[in-house]
Amino acid sequence: MLTISDHDGVTGLDPVWDKGGRPSLYDPSFCIQVRRLARLGLPCTTKQLAAFFDVCERTIERWKAQFPEFCQSIREGRLPSDCLVAERLFERAVGFECIEQQAFKIKRVVARRNALRFSVAVS
Repeated sequence: MLTISDHDGVTGLDPVWDKGGRPSLYDPSFCIQVRRLARLGLPCTTKQLAAFFDVCERTIERWKAQFPEFCQSIREGRLPSDCLVAERLFERAVGFECIEQQAFKIKRVVARRNALRFSVAVS
């Protein structure tokens, strides 16, 4: 086992396990939260996830690399959106028909004896 000698006055520390720094803000419940965001139809881009978890985008990328379950939940969350985009691209490529509805006002003509004609908008 490698140990740090008297160079810094501390002995017995294993440099492999002693990485130092602040502990990660990652919580395993984040996987569940990502899945819920996806079910609500919210996009799961790295930028939007970083804003949701109040961390920087690099932190999200680091979590995806360090925690495979987090990366998997993001992939599962993106799957419905990706399928929808693929379907729309296919429809556009092969052509499709759609019915477009349009809102408009119906005018009714009212006529009276010895009176001018006028129209009334009916909503």
